[in-house]
Amino acid sequence: MSVLDILPIEYESFLKSYYMISRLGFGSFGCAILAKYRKSISELLAPKPHKYGTLLEPLEHASFTKPHADGLVAIKVMKNQLRKPSDYLNVNEIKFILSVPSHPNLLQIFDLFIDSTSGKLNIVMEPMDQNLYQFIQKHEGRPIASWVVKSMLAQLLGAIRHIHSQGFFHRDVKPENILVSSAKHYYYKNIPAGKENDAYVLKLCDYGLSRHVTNKKDLTQYVSTRWYRAPEILLRRKSYSRPIDIWAFGSVAVELVNCRPLFAGLNETDQIWQILTKLGHPLFQGRCSDDLGGIWPEAVQLADKLGFIIPYIAGQTIQSILRADFEELGEAIQACFMWDPEERPTADILCRHPYFKGTMLTEESLEVSEPSSPLKVSGFEREGGYLLVGPSCAKGTTSNLMISLLQSDRNSKPRKAELYSDPLYFFKTSSESSDELQANLSLNNPFSSLQATDTNYEEILPFEQGHAKRTTSRYDDAALQADTSFESHEILC
Repeated sequence: MSVLDILPIEYESFLKSYYMISRLGFGSFGCAILAKYRKSISELLAPKPHKYGTLLEPLEHASFTKPHADGLVAIKVMKNQLRKPSDYLNVNEIKFILSVPSHPNLLQIFDLFIDSTSGKLNIVMEPMDQNLYQFIQKHEGRPIASWVVKSMLAQLLGAIRHIHSQGFFHRDVKPENILVSSAKHYYYKNIPAGKENDAYVLKLCDYGLSRHVTNKKDLTQYVSTRWYRAPEILLRRKSYSRPIDIWAFGSVAVELVNCRPLFAGLNETDQIWQILTKLGHPLFQGRCSDDLGGIWPEAVQLADKLGFIIPYIAGQTIQSILRADFEELGEAIQACFMWDPEERPTADILCRHPYFKGTMLTEESLEVSEPSSPLKVSGFEREGGYLLVGPSCAKGTTSNLMISLLQSDRNSKPRKAELYSDPLYFFKTSSESSDELQANLSLNNPFSSLQATDTNYEEILPFEQGHAKRTTSRYDDAALQADTSFESHEILC
């Protein structure tokens, strides 16, 4: 039986099924459109056999939500037209959609179809108000209520746990890929049981970089956004898995509390330094039980292969990087910031931490196994960015629309965040770095290689203080960004 027999992606006329409200932008994947379904929304949400066990399977409360009742949808239109319908099943995001069951905290997919006129793939999704980065920015540094933080983190962790339980890891957990809507406007008057204490509905989205744990092909290092990238990726470890999502979850948790990023590196090398100043040297055991980092000898070996030596400095405690009223949260996420990925807790273990008691997360253990591989098709995988839109939470009308920037176009202006640190110093080695090292250490790296020593150096190079640009583009490498052709069949995995 072929994949097409399991779930055919049918041809359908866009204009007969939807009318476009606005075209909202473009990304490397394609364009995003806010549209209204011409037929009854119940038809779009109707359960069908081919949707079971996928993100297309409607949730129980779906027909009662305000955006759904209004018939509003967000549609991603793929930029490139592939040769035949089965080729669309090779797209990484489609593989994820067809392999992972629906979850209340994963962005709901309503439909997949190929427009009979343009021949392009359309992914029909639910609209949301904004992303988490925009939500944080609107607070303008004002503290977010502790109960709101707990509710949001519980929902995010629930989404990650669900993905991991299906044998996948997301690879791009960050505020731009976390969508937020007011619970009152999302559920309208039909708030489901158990959701009464949630002021906001949170959904993890953008599945274009997701990866199945059984896929053992070489893993690209150009995944995740730099500020949320785990040390094993920055140090070019050949393999990584679910723990990179746990690292990113911890980083998002701290940012939600402090309203600023935890590791705001200017470039990849500065990113390693930002992590080092918090975690300390990976061979240095902290004196306090709440010290971050732990021991990971492999980090030193990986750094040596890249041509630099990690300076011996002490790290910080989890309490020193969080507000005082979040001590219990600190206890929950402290282990997310371990150098050694194998020492980080699983999503299931995090869910059972006392901090999350009374939230949507149950204390029952969710069995996380190594399930069989997802739908297998020959061909290639592809990742790309896009824009998603949704009605603003003000009135829920089409006259008040807000663009949620999940993945900006590569030419868009990057957002900025304050760099909260003292002047940073690295020691420059006397030897020249190789071309390979230059390629590895980011395009804007102001120095060739690093060494931890107090005698053998030529000069001390300070980083420029000021702002660290927060880019929303998926890749740091311009060469990778430039390749958008689906015809090349080059695999980015």
